[in-house]
Amino acid sequence: MNSYNGFSSNVRAKVGNIQLKAIKSGKFPKPAQCELCLSTDGQMQLHNEDYSKPFADAHPICRACHLALHIRFTNPDRWRKRKAVIKERRIVAGEEIGSNWWDHLINQPIVMHESLSEFKKNYWGEDNSTEVMFHPANTLPNNPDNLTSVMGAVFNDGNLLLTKPIRGWGLPGGHIEENESPEECLKRECIEEADVEIGNLKLIGYWKTKKLKKLESNKKYPDEGYQLLYIADAIKVNDFVPIHEVSERMFIPTQEVRNIHHNYDNFEEILKYVISVR
Repeated sequence: MNSYNGFSSNVRAKVGNIQLKAIKSGKFPKPAQCELCLSTDGQMQLHNEDYSKPFADAHPICRACHLALHIRFTNPDRWRKRKAVIKERRIVAGEEIGSNWWDHLINQPIVMHESLSEFKKNYWGEDNSTEVMFHPANTLPNNPDNLTSVMGAVFNDGNLLLTKPIRGWGLPGGHIEENESPEECLKRECIEEADVEIGNLKLIGYWKTKKLKKLESNKKYPDEGYQLLYIADAIKVNDFVPIHEVSERMFIPTQEVRNIHHNYDNFEEILKYVISVR
């Protein structure tokens, strides 16, 4: 067994043993149908993207889908062909083929850390009222009700999109509106803030926020929440009209971001991560 998503083979084996004991004791259902291709034939297994969540992130999956998924980093064509089979079978069965976790996996390893110490703890807001830590991930957090906002690392010919609201230069993004998906939110925000239409969105992580002080300035936010980070491509760059809170936009080489970002000391590690997974 190899490492996966930054989790060592030992951690993966321990999680597998925990899951097996839970299945044998009847505390967790034995996988009977593949969540991807819907097959009920052959051996079913459990797949985790995040091994820190042995059951919350456990997906029943057939051996064929499981193998293709795990080797997608070295054999992306096999995973692409398997996804075509999955989608065909789901169409025949009348099942959803839209926004599924497996359809948004990228073909480059996500650097997830058993100890998240590589990403330092930060503090945001008035009087450092909110504790924040970034977590690499390619699936949404388990509590969708606490998704508050979305940010985007949008690239055009290798240059990164930055916008300039009142606080200074940074990534475009904003708050998720009612009945709006995170992807819809980011597309809307990029048009509103930068007059840029985006596509090929991929989730690469999130900031987990924890309110330390309850103030008037943060009362609309949950005590614990999540701010998502996507990478995306600029599909169409329209003429910029500063009609919202953003006064300027630019596409800039990543090595020059340090010169203008309003809080580069805290953003530097995020930028390095974005570059590593792009």
